[in-house]
Parts: sequence; structure tokens; C-alpha cells
Amino acid sequence: MVSQDELIEILSACSIVCKKCAAACLMENNFEKYSICAKLTLDCAGITNITGELSVRGSVVLDKQLEVCIEICRLCAAECEKHPEISLCKSCAEACHECQVTCESYAHQHSL
Repeated sequence: MVSQDELIEILSACSIVCKKCAAACLMENNFEKYSICAKLTLDCAGITNITGELSVRGSVVLDKQLEVCIEICRLCAAECEKHPEISLCKSCAEACHECQVTCESYAHQHSL
């Protein structure tokens, strides 16, 4: 069982790691190679952040937002896995995967 507090903690941690990963990608010399990763990690950071806020508020749209969050975390993890040479990409992929699984579990246990 995933508690609301656990969900919020995982979402927050994922958002932070995504922001760090985006910064690392933007610092690389080959921007074209890492541009998709930078964009996805920034999207993921924003989406995980707002998902956490909606959870705190007990929003009626949290179930729909969790679906979006699950998808962006899946996409972000897959992209970050393509860049093992950047240590923050590896950390980001792991954080996004954990966030995806946590959101799936939370959504499943709260579905009617």
C-alpha cells in the first residue's frame, strides 16, 4: 500500500532529479544528442510537481493527473536510459521508474 505521504515524497524526489538531469543535459557539448532528454526531464519535473500538489489538495482530477504522470515518467525513464554516459541520466531513469510504479500502485489502490 502506498500512502499519500509516500506518493508526495516520491513525486517530489523525481521532480528534483529531473531538474538536475535537465541541467546536466543542457551542459553537454552535443546539445542535439541530449535535447529530447532535456525537454522530457523538464516536462517530467513539472508534471510530477503538479501531481504532488494535486495530491496534497485531494483534487478531484488526481486520478487523471496520475495517468499523465505515469506516462511522462515512462517516457522520461526510457529516454534517460539512452544516455548512461551521464550519471544524472541514470539516476533520473531510476527515479522516474520508481515514480511510475508508485503512481500506478497508488492509482490502482484508489480506483473504484
